[in-house]
Amino acid sequence: MADTGWKSPGAYEDNRTDELYWLVSNPENVYLSDNSYAFFDDWYWHSVEYKSFSSLSIPSGAIIDGIEVAVEAKISSSSHNLYIALSTDGGSNFTSDKTNSISATSDTEYTFGGSADTWGGNFNSGSFGNDFRVRVLTLDTLGDGYDIYIDHIQIKVYYTENTTPIIGKKYPLPPFRRSV
Repeated sequence: MADTGWKSPGAYEDNRTDELYWLVSNPENVYLSDNSYAFFDDWYWHSVEYKSFSSLSIPSGAIIDGIEVAVEAKISSSSHNLYIALSTDGGSNFTSDKTNSISATSDTEYTFGGSADTWGGNFNSGSFGNDFRVRVLTLDTLGDGYDIYIDHIQIKVYYTENTTPIIGKKYPLPPFRRSV
């Protein structure tokens, strides 16, 4: 099994769909692990879609074995759930959420998915282009005291290259040599 290595997003879309969703402060701060944070406060729900994983390339025809998302984050106090989901159609549809409890008050890496987890989706080598999204969601209630700070988000795709022979292709035979 091969993998793409860890890849970071290069762009985002705020996913505020109604008055229950609020802007995240500095959502672009997740592109690098540099102690500059995207701030998800405790006032309402927050949802941001990260995209443009431009260096995420998978050989054509490869079989997707699993997808792993790593989030470097911390929380102001106590613990609170962070939800991650994936989309291959620009955010119209998402996989079911993966959940992890953010509980550390210093930077800690939390993982979602893994090398054998396809998130219930039907991914292929073409799934990770311009329409691929990683959605980060917090479900806060008014002033519950759980501010989440995200420093970095990365994705790694595990795959097996397709080794099926090409049928119908004619290859020349090596020249016949007679032994004397």
